[in-house]
Amino acid sequence: MKKIAIAAAAAVVVLPVVLIGAVSFAVQVSCLDACTTPGKAHTITSDIPIEMGGLYRRAAERFGIPWEVLAGVGRVECEHGLDPRCSRPNEAGAEGPMQFLPATFARWSWASGSPDPSPYDAEDAVYAAAAKLAADGAATDPSAALFSYNHSAAYVAEVESWALRYGWQPPDLSVLATAVLDHPRIALRPQADSDVRSGVVDARVLRLLLVAATSHRLSYVGPLVSGHDYFVNGTDRPSNHAFGRAVDIPVVDGKAVSKGNDAALDVISMVGHDADEVGSPWPHPLDGPRTFDEGHSDHLHFGWDA
Repeated sequence: MKKIAIAAAAAVVVLPVVLIGAVSFAVQVSCLDACTTPGKAHTITSDIPIEMGGLYRRAAERFGIPWEVLAGVGRVECEHGLDPRCSRPNEAGAEGPMQFLPATFARWSWASGSPDPSPYDAEDAVYAAAAKLAADGAATDPSAALFSYNHSAAYVAEVESWALRYGWQPPDLSVLATAVLDHPRIALRPQADSDVRSGVVDARVLRLLLVAATSHRLSYVGPLVSGHDYFVNGTDRPSNHAFGRAVDIPVVDGKAVSKGNDAALDVISMVGHDADEVGSPWPHPLDGPRTFDEGHSDHLHFGWDA
């Protein structure tokens, strides 16, 4: 395979070809499996360039770790090598598409088998990252491995949210709750925070919040279970909220949800197909789930049946 070098020069992005330093390669932003699996809108890989996607998969397979987690690191660290700032050391001295400090890269540079490895070479960097994550236990405890890679709970949550968007299935569903609590783009109401901590929130709700947070800030999230009526308003039918299977989101990207909030509509298009019911200011934003606007002019609602 031809190596993908990231030279110490600013990247010039011209789709469908990206020039990084003096080396060019066709990005052809593509889906590694399928951009969206019907009913599973979180399995979106269309932002991963073909070459990087192949590297993630091969390196992850070699070292026995989930490729989606490795790709999540690449996305958060350097937008899969497309961020021009990664073509030179940052303020802390980290370099290349996987943002290695020189001493750390030197320890894991053997992983690609290159006779002259460089942290700016995508193949060398991705294989080194995979080797480090594997040694730190990513196969069984990805959160701990990611924390070792970057000592920040918010960082771990962000990487895991991207891994989920790429279709990752965490080994322990408690990973989802911790990531929601730590994610810098998710702000829960106090009662919703307590619900997540007490373990009464359905994994599908947590996953949806994390995937939506890859692209949007979600504020004042809730109610989840606490603070919501047991019955659907005006009926004698139990609400999905009562069983931890629903979430309300009133603020997206710093603006109250309304018909004028395009970001809120984008959240629906991103993750709404995963839900059984979607409430919003728009009467029929999706085909598939039950959709309604009555009583939902100022927030998004996503719910699941038993």
